[in-house]
Amino acid sequence: MCLDLACRLDERIGLGASMLGAELDPSPSFRSVLLFGPVAGGSGGDGGAGQADREPPRTIEELARDLAALDLTVLDAPSPGGVPGGDPAQLLHRALSTSVGAAMYWQEPDDQDALAALPDIGDALRPLAERVAAWAPVLGWDRPCAPQQWIVRWGRPGSPDDSWLHRDVSRWAADAREGEAAARKKQPRHARNAPSGSWWSTPLGLQQTVDRVPAALDLVEDEMGWVDAWVTPVHGPGRTLEITGAEDWIALCREHPLEVSASRRGDWYRATGRDGRWVVPDWEQVAQQWDAVHLTVAGYLQAATRALEVDADTASVIGGWDPGSTYWLTGDVPAVTGEVQRWRHQDEGWVHTP
Repeated sequence: MCLDLACRLDERIGLGASMLGAELDPSPSFRSVLLFGPVAGGSGGDGGAGQADREPPRTIEELARDLAALDLTVLDAPSPGGVPGGDPAQLLHRALSTSVGAAMYWQEPDDQDALAALPDIGDALRPLAERVAAWAPVLGWDRPCAPQQWIVRWGRPGSPDDSWLHRDVSRWAADAREGEAAARKKQPRHARNAPSGSWWSTPLGLQQTVDRVPAALDLVEDEMGWVDAWVTPVHGPGRTLEITGAEDWIALCREHPLEVSASRRGDWYRATGRDGRWVVPDWEQVAQQWDAVHLTVAGYLQAATRALEVDADTASVIGGWDPGSTYWLTGDVPAVTGEVQRWRHQDEGWVHTP
């Protein structure tokens, strides 16, 4: 997220990151693209006089130098009681949305991921990351699950259609164990040759809700380019477990591990470079203590898309879980509290359409 944000703040950095990232991209023939969007400031695109006339950085050292010298005044720390809605808040939301949309757990990191992972680039981005962290409370990124929730259905009208949902977490668990057993029967010698398949760690098939509309409509992993969203207001009852960072997820995996080493081997090896034992939380066991699990936006930024060490020979990945969303594990699913709303994506963003 921080590299994308830096590209938005300075057009030169965006051009340089695109060119340098192309040299690191394992699939440059079709994946190397400019990922940054409209930059902050006025015409000229970067908010700084003369920046557009200077050459973009052409080496990693030059890029790191320019990142460290980036003007961050547009992201000056907000007041504790501030209300989001200004340009900085919109800029941060767009960068977050781009980061979420670029998450891929079934292939190698793309050019911008590889670039951001370089130690010199990571060090240079640290001041920017600290500014982003200062905004998290104001933007609600660390907010726990709210009673008011929304069920989202993409591209079709009507009330929430739950016919495809498992509704019973025990069925999810049975499907997960069956998939793992089947994957064990066709394991290649090396993880790079393992087939792609199940890459998510969510209780897929159980009810999912989001807590902010329309903001949450931009925060969807593996989204399919939908332009219509039909959302239904609901009230979420019950005991909700908050995932606020890596430690919460790791603790859950240690307490309720479900082996997925075979079914996730190929995809998570390609995404993280690690080959070994993998686990996800056993949501059937978790449901004995909790009705729902909520991943905060801050928790997503801190922990998702990377290998999380559970113990010396075991790791996990938070994959496929949209930031700020909640999965409902038990029969206490949210109750509908209002009429279905239609939102359509237009040039200016999501617009409520009667």
